[in-house]
Amino acid sequence: RGGGGRGGGAGGGRGGGGRGRAQVPRGLTRELSAPSRPRQPLLVFDDALNDAYSELQGEFQRADRAALAHSRRVHAAMTKHRVTRDHFSGSTGYGHDNFGQEVLDAVFADIFGTQAAACRP
Repeated sequence: RGGGGRGGGAGGGRGGGGRGRAQVPRGLTRELSAPSRPRQPLLVFDDALNDAYSELQGEFQRADRAALAHSRRVHAAMTKHRVTRDHFSGSTGYGHDNFGQEVLDAVFADIFGTQAAACRP
């Protein structure tokens, strides 16, 4: 079949039918030369991303330490009050026989360092 139709044939040239490897616009690539592997195009803004990541590395570590400390505090509170999956079972909505709500309130009070808490949806 000849050239008349969408895509201009068998995927060759610019905008060619979506087959093959994606084309990177000129000026956005450079060659990476490594003796042990073939040359591969890299995007120019890789250096900017690496620089930004390096600058923010301390912030990422600080956030990870905070998340770990908070997770430990939540785990300790749930362990102290012996939370089980039964505490998460459904309720009638009237507050009758809802033993999970009392335990959840106690857990929240421990997590936030208060005497009492009322956690409601």
